[in-house]
Amino acid sequence: MEPPIPQIKKPLVLIMSFLLIITVAIAGLFYFQIQKLSSELSQLQVPVQPTPTPIAKNEVLGIQTNTCCSCPTKVSPSIIGTNGWVIYEEGKDYSIFLPETCRNVVCQPCPPPEEQNQTKIDCKDPRPEVCTMECIENPPYICGSDGKSYCTVCQACSNKNVTWYEMKASACTKE
Repeated sequence: MEPPIPQIKKPLVLIMSFLLIITVAIAGLFYFQIQKLSSELSQLQVPVQPTPTPIAKNEVLGIQTNTCCSCPTKVSPSIIGTNGWVIYEEGKDYSIFLPETCRNVVCQPCPPPEEQNQTKIDCKDPRPEVCTMECIENPPYICGSDGKSYCTVCQACSNKNVTWYEMKASACTKE
């Protein structure tokens, strides 16, 4: 006599089938979310910049995309492509490249690039009340009229004792 064949119970088959369907659905959901995020990320990546166009001898107009409230600044071409520095293109919206922590930060408007030729740039009202605590890489040095060095233009102009600031390639000295 042959041993009896075990009977598979229908409720167990239904439960296992249901769990399999749920697992496949969750895996599919994760797959499509990853594809969507990958597509969004590829749109946010900084394109390769062209060769820097010199403004003056050994200087280009750059902007730091990983720092809140960064303004176009004359910098050495050697720092382009490092620490978030890219060639500044007039009219381009750089807000999409900023870190998420910068999204709600209110920045003081940047001076027009033509003011970059001035040695001293006036702090304009209304002055910023909240600034990030991050520092830009040197150069440039942001020197306030009080002779102190500041990490950002926002930090310099938020100080009521600073009437102007200037960008320097060397450390700040009190005048």
